[in-house]
Amino acid sequence: MLQINTSTWQYDALCRQHSSNLFFPPATFEKKDDREKREVKAKAVCNGCPVRFECL
Repeated sequence: MLQINTSTWQYDALCRQHSSNLFFPPATFEKKDDREKREVKAKAVCNGCPVRFECL
């Protein structure tokens, strides 16, 4: 049985506090302006994340 190590860096990631919709496009069409706004918000989360180097 696979055991999850609760001390991994993923548990400290700021993105866990946000919907995955912020980081991935919708399954349907997304307007360019909407995509750019979403990406700016996602990048702001990543830029402030204490584990961004482990993640990216």
